Amino acid sequence: MRIQTYLTITLLSVMLAACSSDNDIDNASGNDEEYAITLAAGIGGLTTSSRAAETYNDTVPSSTSPLAADVWLSSDRGVYIHKADDYVTSTHAGNDEYHLHHQMTYTSGQLTFLNASSVKNLLLYSVDKTKRTYIVGFYPQNVFSLVGSEGDSDYGKTAEASVDGRTDLMFAPEVYGSRVTTEKIARQDFKHILTWLKVCARAENEEAVNSWGRIIGLKLKNAKTNVTVDLSTTDINTLRPTFTGDTDMNFDRKDNGNSGTISEENYYPLTTYITEMADILCAPVEINNPSEDNAGTAEYTLEVTTTGGVVKEVPVQLSRDYDGNNIDNGHYTASELYVISLVFGLSPTISASCSLQEWDNEARDLLMK
Repeated sequence: MRIQTYLTITLLSVMLAACSSDNDIDNASGNDEEYAITLAAGIGGLTTSSRAAETYNDTVPSSTSPLAADVWLSSDRGVYIHKADDYVTSTHAGNDEYHLHHQMTYTSGQLTFLNASSVKNLLLYSVDKTKRTYIVGFYPQNVFSLVGSEGDSDYGKTAEASVDGRTDLMFAPEVYGSRVTTEKIARQDFKHILTWLKVCARAENEEAVNSWGRIIGLKLKNAKTNVTVDLSTTDINTLRPTFTGDTDMNFDRKDNGNSGTISEENYYPLTTYITEMADILCAPVEINNPSEDNAGTAEYTLEVTTTGGVVKEVPVQLSRDYDGNNIDNGHYTASELYVISLVFGLSPTISASCSLQEWDNEARDLLMK
């Protein structure tokens, strides 16, 4: 069973001025407001409860929990060139080519633009009904940027961001609208493009606790550090960004109010009862489930360091969903939460089990064995 977690945003073009006939609107003398695009926000699928201040964690944007996002627009499908005068958005006849990068904040389900009181900062459909406005979206603000430099043949076609293990990243595939009546409503789905891993741990008995001591380090081996998205993507269900780079990335400690990288000073005290130890937001993978002969490939490898500098690599296979069923081979883990349970036996034995959990409820029973 697959969880699809995404943010749903509905784009509506509305007539902000008095009602006019198509003939009146078709001339180039109409007010900019007559072609304005306004956006209302809501969430489809699961809510997105996660780390405070790092991951969007509200069901609907509100004045107390606003959603700050970036929306890029273009009249050229799949090409979102950034220009210095992006804030000038007038699209009267003779000026139909525009490439806009906007910051926005959703509050109470509505979109608030920076300097929204200024007419020149309205988002507009082209006055030419044959021209479509193409739109993509990003969360959070100021994280994604275009790949390459102006003048490159592919500039404006892809965007990239760094993956730091702590920041939730969402992308809304390309949609379009125009002044044509049947194209005035489009929908944007913002989908989490990373996988969320939580690690819980316990010792089999007190002898194992004494054998291992404290956990003073936890890393994800060969973690990807960069993501690139194709801006011409239109299908959220087949969204597969490209992940590159390799590093051993530290998990953040999440236990009893403690946070930050696990270290000798910020250690995890191993006990005989299972508790959440740390978490990370990382590149998704395709599941390699074991076949009947129990063969399979680990999707992730953890590096655990304990008292005295003992280092142990633990392979993790994401094989079961939250109902205990096998996850299909080839299943893609973006926008999903996997809880990894580490069980420490006598050194050097550490076993790992994993289950798919619901992203929207971090307080649920871990159900770990």
